Amino acid sequence: MPRHQKVPWKVSVRQVRKLKDRTLTHRGMAKLHISIRDEQARITEELDKDVDLYTDQWGAMIAAMLKVGIAGLNSTTYTAKDTGGTSRTFGGSTSQNSPLLGSVYGSTLIVRIGTGTNTPAHTDAALQTPVTPTGVPSVPTVGLSGDQIIISFSATIAPTTTPVTLKEAGIEMSLQDSGSTLRVCLLTRDTFSVLVGASGTITLAYSLTFN
Repeated sequence: MPRHQKVPWKVSVRQVRKLKDRTLTHRGMAKLHISIRDEQARITEELDKDVDLYTDQWGAMIAAMLKVGIAGLNSTTYTAKDTGGTSRTFGGSTSQNSPLLGSVYGSTLIVRIGTGTNTPAHTDAALQTPVTPTGVPSVPTVGLSGDQIIISFSATIAPTTTPVTLKEAGIEMSLQDSGSTLRVCLLTRDTFSVLVGASGTITLAYSLTFN
């Protein structure tokens, strides 16, 4: 082949970039909208961001749930930590081998807030500096936007002590381990910086997008 002839299968840098951009826009995304209200319920601040990350606990939960459908009472287990930092196993070969079986239902998924500033890591087992109280999210809704499926839920929290500058938040859920014991686990973690004034509230609205 002459040296000046174009190779028919060669992909230009521009084409590679387009393919990369298309890949990035066709994946599961998690968004977080934060709104702060004062004591008269007036919005004082709003913030939109991508959820920083899912934790190892999220991976263990999803894998254990899928394993039940794929292999039933298979002995495979998955390891993750509870919010106390203790390693737990999920899955296994008993009849209670799904993290969402048993007496797990009802008010076990919560949103927790805090003031910690450590950079989120997938190995995080808990918020760095949690504050009270926690919030129970609304029942999720499912919406459509083009070919995207969007699952949304939110929680509103009135911090016990205000004013306070909140800098982290996470979703926690009680999961059933391989020994059929409920373990509170951190599933996501985000950092940001918002000021909740005297007698104010924070609302955290999550949107999980799949396509």
